[in-house]
Amino acid sequence: MKAVVFGGAGVQGAFAAKDLAKRPEITRVLVVDINAEAVRRVAREIGPKAEAASIDVNDRRQVLAAMDGARVVANFTGPGFVYAPIVVSAAVEAGVNYVDINDDLEAIPRVLAFDQAARDKEITVLCGMGVSPGMTDLHARLAADKLDQVDEVHIIWVIS
Repeated sequence: MKAVVFGGAGVQGAFAAKDLAKRPEITRVLVVDINAEAVRRVAREIGPKAEAASIDVNDRRQVLAAMDGARVVANFTGPGFVYAPIVVSAAVEAGVNYVDINDDLEAIPRVLAFDQAARDKEITVLCGMGVSPGMTDLHARLAADKLDQVDEVHIIWVIS
């Protein structure tokens, strides 16, 4: 299975690309970033499963070519309000499953607007799967499911 990681030379994207490459069902990881030197470095660190591509996500033709034959696209480009709608629209057009860590509220409705088109193509689109939103929400739900009643959930997010 081929996975494509857009923004793969960034801290979070590189971590995800390296993690994907460890999985036996992933046969190829295409690490994509506009920074050619950094994306080649990440691909070298990953090893033989990885390939690097220096692509500007504003170039739809290149984005669609990168997605060719992929089963999943993980989008780590930012800011999300600019790039999430661009990458998700290409993923839906290509018929490739999509996940991102977008935490820009104004982008969420623009990504969710592709829901029906994704369903029509029988693919999944997941947005906001980073820390917050994402993991914090899942942890809150897990805790709430163990309680008899939950009236409110407050999440405190600290960045150092």
